[in-house]
Amino acid sequence: MNNRKILEDVYRDFFESDIKLEEKENKSNSENIPTLDNVFITEESKILLNKIVKYMIDYNKENEKNYLTFNVAIRSSDKTTIDSIINYLYYYSKENNYIDSNNNKKVSLYEIEKENDINEIYNNNGFICINDLDAINMNDPAFLKKFFNNFISRLNDKK
Repeated sequence: MNNRKILEDVYRDFFESDIKLEEKENKSNSENIPTLDNVFITEESKILLNKIVKYMIDYNKENEKNYLTFNVAIRSSDKTTIDSIINYLYYYSKENNYIDSNNNKKVSLYEIEKENDINEIYNNNGFICINDLDAINMNDPAFLKKFFNNFISRLNDKK
């Protein structure tokens, strides 16, 4: 299997085409399905987030064979925008069985006291939102080295 070809196809799918999400057919109108319609982000960001969701849907339908781990950095001081994006991605990842666990966790880096805490967080949750990244500056270099080693190894884990 040519991994380079697969990655080129994924890259092209994500960055060179527009994606429209199909409406769910059997969802009742009363169910609150998250959208990005009223979220104050750029159209480019909306397109990218829709492409991520489209990939999750295609993977669930087995139109895509390769599981991809999505790590999204959101920089904003607007909590409503951040929560809208998180809710949108979490809803579709759960709805399409893209994550192993339906548990989600919002964790502040201020709460992480041991470098192995990140492993426990990843083991117990399918969807993780890490905030307060400025807490990194408060730790000693040895802690940071161990923490990021654990963190990077978890990011590279497959489903």
